[in-house]
Amino acid sequence: MKNKQTVWCDFGDKFPNTIARFLSFAVLLVLSMVTDIVAENSTRPFVIRASSLTQGFEESGTNIVFNWKIEGTLLFSFKDGTWQSQFTYQSNYCSKTGYPPPGYPIGTKIDCRCIPGGMREIISYGTNLPRSNSKISTIHPWAEATTNTFPEWGRQELFLPWLSLCPSPRLPLVDSSRMRIDFNYNFLGSPQNAGKFEVNYLNPDDSFISDLVVTNYGVIFLSNGGVFKLPAPFTDGFPQFSYRVIDTTNFGKMTFPFDAVLTQFVLKQNAKSASDTFALTVSHMHVDQIDLGEGSLIMEKVPESLVALDRRPAGLGGLVTVNYEVTNDTWFPVENPKIARLAKLTRVALSHANGGNNQATRNRSAVIFIFLILTLVPIIILVKIKHTNQPNKI
Repeated sequence: MKNKQTVWCDFGDKFPNTIARFLSFAVLLVLSMVTDIVAENSTRPFVIRASSLTQGFEESGTNIVFNWKIEGTLLFSFKDGTWQSQFTYQSNYCSKTGYPPPGYPIGTKIDCRCIPGGMREIISYGTNLPRSNSKISTIHPWAEATTNTFPEWGRQELFLPWLSLCPSPRLPLVDSSRMRIDFNYNFLGSPQNAGKFEVNYLNPDDSFISDLVVTNYGVIFLSNGGVFKLPAPFTDGFPQFSYRVIDTTNFGKMTFPFDAVLTQFVLKQNAKSASDTFALTVSHMHVDQIDLGEGSLIMEKVPESLVALDRRPAGLGGLVTVNYEVTNDTWFPVENPKIARLAKLTRVALSHANGGNNQATRNRSAVIFIFLILTLVPIIILVKIKHTNQPNKI
């Protein structure tokens, strides 16, 4: 009996250590499995090349006729939560004038990407400019920065790739059932800019949107900033726009949109019911190639030096920007001391300009505004000198 008790006690001394080693091994195994699952399901960095076609239509009597089109190719990249889109125009004209549609930039390429507190946009001008704008191509490269977290609505050639290819895009939601119906920067903060939405995602990782429908409940935003409320029955709701993935492709254990279409609807001029709408714009995107880190697709480099026209600082309003030089496309938050100092100076100038009731105040405002404008001159001159002194690369 004593021997049995001794054996049991010896085993008991070893038992806790055995259990501890077993539990440690089990925990490590589970953590390893979880890590593998998370790594497999997380979005890998990628670059996608796609083709895009956007067509605009208008009413002509009782008919809906073609008005303009924008056609081109694009590169879209995503890495560590940062997206970038480069669209190169191949065809960009209005059927009536032969020039780009009203409100669209005259350029060969638009490059936009997210930056701290918003996004920046670079327009590269080429040789396909109208004669009256031929001098634009000699201007030093510049970039406009805004608080937008997505390409501006109306630029479907940029908005569609972002909506389709950006994993878990940050939609301008109002709450769990409503989102903004007009993505124009000037209207995003309006309390009336809201409508019902329905969204679904591609399986299995729920990263890419498969379809999105946004409903307008009788609100039209005017170009002067006003809001026009439609009467019944339009208050019952009519489609504002719809997005749908037509086809998908599996690549590297990820499911990507392969073909997608984005349609913007408007009411007809003599609409009697909410169903009297027509497609104002229809945008198609087709994925041509996917690169998951192999290096077969590379985003084009942006200019080394840019003149920044920054609208991100609060309290500017209108078309006023904070201007400075950006190197290697490195952008800082508006809390950066340099940006904050320039923004403060700009707000002071605006305050004097808005509240100036005497000649002295107006004179001070004029001096400050002239100073702000002149800040661009040394930036451009120094940049030009720097690039002129650089040795030619062979």
